[in-house]
This record gives sequence, structure tokens and C-alpha cells, in this order.
Amino acid sequence: MSTGALSFVRMAELRSNKTPSQSSKIDSRTLPRSVTRTTTAAAATATATTEPPLPLIPLAEPRYPLAKPLSGKSNKQTIVNALTQVILAGRVNDRAREQVCDEIERHVDKVKHFIILFRDSRLQFRGVYAFIPNTASDSPTRIERLYGQGPREITESMVETFYKYNNGSKKCTQVPTKSFSVQCDAITILNNYWTQQSTATKRTTILPPTPSD
Repeated sequence: MSTGALSFVRMAELRSNKTPSQSSKIDSRTLPRSVTRTTTAAAATATATTEPPLPLIPLAEPRYPLAKPLSGKSNKQTIVNALTQVILAGRVNDRAREQVCDEIERHVDKVKHFIILFRDSRLQFRGVYAFIPNTASDSPTRIERLYGQGPREITESMVETFYKYNNGSKKCTQVPTKSFSVQCDAITILNNYWTQQSTATKRTTILPPTPSD
């Protein structure tokens, strides 16, 4: 075999054993732009699915919830519990407690929210009032006496302190609200309204009797 033929065979063997050149590898720079975008989006999606979700940070509950307007839900049972368990508890208060509860039952079909009136911060019971919905936008929100002593009507401006009764702890605690809301189960009024009430009572008792015919 001639030298030229050997060279040709040798070159063929070298070409068959030659590894793919670096130029045969896929280069993203040579790919079409649409293929590059698809590959990048797929990689981003895979990364997002493998990352753990961020933990949820619970929001701190306020000490007192925002005042909610009075709704159709009645607080009758809460008031009865407060009277029975704490405010008028004991056999010595059986008669007064029964009278108050009977008065509440008589109005439960028309009244959804009842409010207890205390004399002062010592929480001495004076009466039970019914919340009266506003019939006009310019009229003040008020409660009307159903049983006991105290003004016939009480508006929010007359209230000194608002209380909420807790069935679990069996206590009345102050609430930072200034309106008759679902948080309000009892109130105290400013002392000057008790003074006016006392004066009106005295004037009534000293009126001369009506002469008979």
C-alpha cells in the first residue's frame, strides 16, 4: 500500500475516535431568544417550588376589641347570669332578683340588649335598662329604665363608666368605650344625675295631698 493510502486511512481513524469539540456543545447565546426565555422561566418556577414558604406572623390581638354596634343578638342570658351569680346573689336577694328577671322576660320579645345600672364603682345594683334604637339620626342614643331606681332615660353623655360582664370569671370589668355597644352590659352615671334624681324624689314626697271633693 502506498504512503498516500496509509495517510488517508490514518486520518479516517483519527476522525472516528475524535471527541466532540467544544463547539458542538449547546450555547445559550446561539439559541433563539424565545427558547432562552422559556428555559429561564422554567428554572425560576423550579426554584420557587423548592423554596420553603414564609412563616405567617400572627397579628397581636388588641386588649379590647373595637366597639361593635348593637345587633340582633340578645345579651339577656348574660344579664341574668350577672344578677344570679354576683350582683343579686344569695337568698337575701331572692325576691329582688326574681322581680328583675320577670321584668326582663316580659320585654325580651321587644328588647334585645339590657344594661344594668350601678350606683358607683362599688357596683351596687340600682336598676335594669333597655336599649332604645334611634328613630331619628339627630336623636341621641339612649336607654330606658325597666326596673329600679335612676333616671327614666340615660344617654351616652350621662355615663361615667361602661362595664362588661365576664361569664367565665364572674366579674364586671371596665371597658374603654364611650357608647352603648355589644361590649356594654352595665354602667355607672355621673354623680350629679343622682343628685338631680334625689332632689326630684324629695320634691315629689313633700307635695301637699290633693284635696278631696
